[in-house]
Amino acid sequence: MRNFIVDPKYRKAFCHRKHGGRELDRGLTAMECLKDIIEFVNGLCE
Repeated sequence: MRNFIVDPKYRKAFCHRKHGGRELDRGLTAMECLKDIIEFVNGLCE
C-alpha cells in the first residue's frame, strides 16, 4: 500500500488509518448483541 496514490485531501486519513481489525476479530458481532439490546430497550423506542 505504500505506493498507492491517493487524492491529497485523503492522504492524511489513509496514512493514519486505524481500522481496528484486531478488536474486530475478538469482538461480538451486531447479531450477537441484538438480543441483549432488545431486552435492554424493552419497548422504550418506537
